[in-house]
Formats: sequence, C-alpha cells, structure tokens
Amino acid sequence: MIIKITWILYKIMETILSTNDNQGHLKIYKQFVHNPDDYYHFYAGIDNINFTKDNKNNIIYDLPFTCYGKLCHMRRGQLLELSNDIIHSKNGYSFSGITIPSNPISSISQKLLDLINSNFKDLHVNSFLHNYYRKYRQGEKPDSLSAHSDNESSLIHNTVIGISFIEHKHIPRIIRFKHKQSKQIYDIEIYSGDLYIMEGRSFQNEFTHEIIGYKKGNLSTTNVISLTSRKF
Repeated sequence: MIIKITWILYKIMETILSTNDNQGHLKIYKQFVHNPDDYYHFYAGIDNINFTKDNKNNIIYDLPFTCYGKLCHMRRGQLLELSNDIIHSKNGYSFSGITIPSNPISSISQKLLDLINSNFKDLHVNSFLHNYYRKYRQGEKPDSLSAHSDNESSLIHNTVIGISFIEHKHIPRIIRFKHKQSKQIYDIEIYSGDLYIMEGRSFQNEFTHEIIGYKKGNLSTTNVISLTSRKF
C-alpha cells in the first residue's frame, strides 16, 4: 500500500497543561497528519491485523503482567518498532515488569518517524510503540490503559509523542490526565491525525495519563490505533 506523506510544518499548536515549574508541558498539534485514514487502513489492514486476540505479525494482545500481586492483562494489542540505528542494540521496551520485543521498523512507519523528526529537530525519536484498542466486544472487558507515568530510565529526555489513527475519525478518543497532588482530572480529546507531546521529566513527575475503557457511547464503537514515539 502506498501512502502519500504530507511534509508540512505544524500550524496549530495548543499548550493544554503545564507543570508547576513550567518545564513540563502537554501540547497538541492539530491535524499534524493530514491523511490519517490512509494510516489507519494500513495499520489495520487485512494483511496486518483484524483486531482479534490472535498474535499476528508480532502484535501481542492481552499481555499478562503482575499488578499488586495479582495476575492482570494489558487490554490492548502492542507492537514495538525500532529504527535501523538501534534495532540491533536493543531487544525491547521494558515497563510494568514486562518487555515488549522489538521489530524492524516498516517503511511506512519510518516515513512517519521522519516527518516527526523533521518538525521536532531536537527530539530525534527512534521508535514507535503501537497500541491497538479494540471497539467494545460483548462479554469482554473493554480495552484500556491504566494510569501511569512514562518515566522509565531507558527513555532519553523523557519526552513522549503520540499520534492516534481512529476508525471513525469524527469520534475523538479521550486521554485522561490526572495531577498527582491535587487529584485534578483533565479529559483531553484527541482526533485522528492529531499529535500530542508530553514534554519533560517534570510532566511525568506531576501527571499520570490513562485510557478509559467504554462499554457504551460513541467511544465504545470505534477501533483506535495509537502510536507513541520515544528516543531510546
């Protein structure tokens, strides 16, 4: 499948949240990717995945892990792509006591990575962690991401970039941010093709983020593919 890459500088940026020391920020760049449907269909295509529990093309669904001494499952599919400069030196991405194995980056993902790095020249991100959130399935727990902070020691400059590709692009996904001290909750809408940046170590120190699972409403009716990018 051929995807046309739109090489543009971002036009609309909003700073949504900032830390007390003003060194950490949540920023959103609206419509950073102008052809998000093409990316959605590529990553969700019949040759890639069908949003099932089967592990296809190295996508791992419902990965078990231990949470407060109990067996839990990560309610989503995951796949890690690393750029060619680090694929031979890094075996995977470790968090929550588990490791997602690394895979060579696809040509389409490399073009998207190049687009990000051409616009944010100081970040030099070199990876994509794919998260596949399935629409609600009757009798199953809804896909979700528990509250956490991305402060692993393996991450360089503690900045994480995210882009979502949504099956029904008129339905925004919601990322919930919570201030650790004040407990204030911020539900932020992200549309297909929007790019967001969690910038700086202090942001991870002050805020958690999570994806709520929904059994009802519009958010329960659409598949979402979320790509997060980091520098290792």
